[in-house]
Amino acid sequence: MPFEIAPGLLKALYPPLFYQYVKGVERVFHLYNGDFRKVDSFHKRALFLQKKKFPQGTTQLLVDSGSKSLQNKKREKREEIEEPYYIITGQQPGILGGPLYVAYKALTAITLAEEMQEQLNINIRPLFWVAGEDHNIFSMTRTFIPPLNKGGALRLRFDLDSFGPPAGAIKIPPQKMQELISKLEKLTIEQEDEGEYDRSILTMLQKCSFAEHTLSSWFVALLSHLFAGRGLCFVDPLLASRNNFYTELLLQVVEEAPIFHSLISTAENEIIAKGFTPQVRRSGKESFLMIVWKGKRQVLWQDGDNFFNSNKDFFASSRDLKNIIKERPDLFSPNVLLRPVFQDSMFANLAYVCGPGELGYMAQIKGVYDYLGLKMPLLYPRKGITLVEPKLQTYLQYYGAGVEEVVLQARSKPRRKKSGKKEDPRFEILRENLWPRSRPQERVFNIFPYMIRHGLSFWESFSKQFDSLPAGHHLFLWGDGSKDGS
Repeated sequence: MPFEIAPGLLKALYPPLFYQYVKGVERVFHLYNGDFRKVDSFHKRALFLQKKKFPQGTTQLLVDSGSKSLQNKKREKREEIEEPYYIITGQQPGILGGPLYVAYKALTAITLAEEMQEQLNINIRPLFWVAGEDHNIFSMTRTFIPPLNKGGALRLRFDLDSFGPPAGAIKIPPQKMQELISKLEKLTIEQEDEGEYDRSILTMLQKCSFAEHTLSSWFVALLSHLFAGRGLCFVDPLLASRNNFYTELLLQVVEEAPIFHSLISTAENEIIAKGFTPQVRRSGKESFLMIVWKGKRQVLWQDGDNFFNSNKDFFASSRDLKNIIKERPDLFSPNVLLRPVFQDSMFANLAYVCGPGELGYMAQIKGVYDYLGLKMPLLYPRKGITLVEPKLQTYLQYYGAGVEEVVLQARSKPRRKKSGKKEDPRFEILRENLWPRSRPQERVFNIFPYMIRHGLSFWESFSKQFDSLPAGHHLFLWGDGSKDGS
């Protein structure tokens, strides 16, 4: 089996709070709502959700990932007589499906939904929340290709004419998408020793890029192909806001933001008392809302009864702001702290599959969930993976080193040595694959270069065996590395 558990990397790559949560340290569970390791926690959450009322019509917002497996056909029969529960995860839409951890989040949600459906005998669907309301385009339009014959990671950049609007509102012409795929092909193939690669993956990428897309819809199209047959569905929050699913909660936030600040402050004191640092910094002046004003998404600040944007060319009293929200709810969205609350006001969410940052800020808003009568969903930590290609395994054997040793050594030293002494090219390739750009691999690289290099069979083997992995960080090693040696 090519997967190996890497407990040392779990501690090295993630913040202390995430590490302790995954390891099951009891004192951190008090910051949340139950133990994600126990089926009984999911059962109790399902009983709570049975008593809650959720908006009608939310299932019409969902985009399914395509063809259904046999298990999903069974799920469809259940849906005829009962509303589904959800295992939710999410991320901002990125080019070519975003970083590796996006795929890991989706797979974790899919496998958890399948497992809990069998355990609880209820209808559960995996749902990906595509955060198309986000406006940080820079982070969404950069990705990197893992190097095999050159030292540094190879950057793929996608330049957009717009900067500031929500990502889900930016239209991308097919020509630009096709140009990016051509660059992906060229840079990936340049790293191949024998020039062999899987063209079917490139064909799939090209088919997804023939029609005009927004960054969000392109992201969904690619992930739909990647997870076809696994029952994953997607929701775009911009569509939810346009259809008034947010309006009542938006109005409540205008009225009660000071209460939310007080509840969050209480939670932050507990986080600090346990030796951790709150994930999201607050000034106390946030309204917890964002506004799209003059084509750009901005923070909406509050000072007493007055609300204003970052550019200070929008001002409104609370009364006027509520009238604007009623007329144009599509202009407004929650900030990062309240985004989960809006999500869970719409869907019967059993558990949220989270990364380390999300786990951090969810601890800050437990009191807000309780105040609104929602209660925080269970938080299931996404599984982490470091991919180790055959050539890298050969280099590791040459050095007599393990992946954890290389990562820890790379973390402890700067990327460029001031001494002027040249680094062994083989070790440089190892470092730039396992700790690229001084960051965890899963936050830098994209899944498709690996699929192009190693074929669809790599992805099929990876995703199939991923199902049985426990929470934590793992290595995925495949091939014997012999033909890639030097």
